[in-house]
Amino acid sequence: MRKRVHKLLWGGMLTAVLALSGCIQPDIVQKWQTETAQAVIMPPTAPPALFTAPAPPPSSATSLPPSAMAVADQFVRQRGDMPNGLLVWHEGPLGPDHLLGFSYTGAAGTPCSGYLLLAYQNGVWSPNNGATACAAQADALAQAAFTFILTSDGQPYTVVFGRVQNPSVTAVAALYDDGGTFSASVVGGGFMLVRPGVAGPTALTAIDALGNTVITTIPISPV
Repeated sequence: MRKRVHKLLWGGMLTAVLALSGCIQPDIVQKWQTETAQAVIMPPTAPPALFTAPAPPPSSATSLPPSAMAVADQFVRQRGDMPNGLLVWHEGPLGPDHLLGFSYTGAAGTPCSGYLLLAYQNGVWSPNNGATACAAQADALAQAAFTFILTSDGQPYTVVFGRVQNPSVTAVAALYDDGGTFSASVVGGGFMLVRPGVAGPTALTAIDALGNTVITTIPISPV
């Protein structure tokens, strides 16, 4: 399945993480790209303008941006897409930063999902990293993407994000290239798996509340 993918600051962030890990080689990244659905990688774009709405310091329990929906909407629009039916289904801290997961229907009518990492800098929350990915067809049962990120304190994470169209799916399970597994609940049709360190996902499966496999293989591409 061909995916249309937009990525913020991918090149720099991926290079930094690869340098930290020392174990992800170019031939492995190429292997992921050829074994998964072909992706269209867009060139990096400039970060969005800072969000100037007041926000308390990260040490506060109420330090989330004032409107996650507004932040995600602006992020998508600045990448040239129209986020119809935008839904933020993940919002929470990741180290000193905040991580958002969201989904929407793109201008082409295809299901899309994305993530956005916000860092608190100079008294405002600003995007530190983010990406969106869309399915190639409107009737796609599921779509997913993965990437490696660094939080503002320099910690590496592997992020898998996506969405499923089947309402019976309650969780998604991932298998990684180091043999590890990880799962996450599906909320509002979206899912996000965040794992410390650098480990590429090799398989992604959707299951229902009884543990039955609903989608054997969810197509996944790097962003």
